[in-house]
Amino acid sequence: MALVPVPGDIATTAETLDGLEIIIPAKRNLLIVLFLTFWLTGWAFGEGTAALELLRPTGSNAPTAFLAAWLGMWTIGGGVAIYTWAWMLFGKERVVLGASSLAIGREILGLSRRKEYDLMAVTQLQPSAFGPTRFGVGTMNWFGGIAGGSLQFDYGSRTIRFGAALQEAEAKRLASLLVRRRPSLGGARAD
Repeated sequence: MALVPVPGDIATTAETLDGLEIIIPAKRNLLIVLFLTFWLTGWAFGEGTAALELLRPTGSNAPTAFLAAWLGMWTIGGGVAIYTWAWMLFGKERVVLGASSLAIGREILGLSRRKEYDLMAVTQLQPSAFGPTRFGVGTMNWFGGIAGGSLQFDYGSRTIRFGAALQEAEAKRLASLLVRRRPSLGGARAD
């Protein structure tokens, strides 16, 4: 009987000029990526056909109004699908523990959305009770880990979650690393 291989971490850590940097690649689900690739092909055909139909002059406004509304919703749905597809293939979370802030960003192909949190207001950094479940779906962590996460901290009256692709054991190690670096992150908020 062969031993089960010990899984490695998915996150990488490095010291940078900005501070301790943690890179967490997005959770990849091959079935969802394949489905979205197929669906987006049909979506593009529908988008193009509807747009051409709207550009063609007609005598009645009723079908045109319906088609314009449908096209608007179809475009929004396609945008969400494209974002999800790109996130699963190319996305990563970048966490930087700097001298005075904790920065958390989501990146896809160099495009990023980053938020910085004042370290003086960050408390209770710990593994999240709302991380991924057995099927990869948890609170705010639906459809492949676009939101939510396995790590959390309190920031004023809010709880911020990140590390969507992390398993519980790795989340515990990263939380411990961050708190060892900055002990105040693990402490309770002074009210």
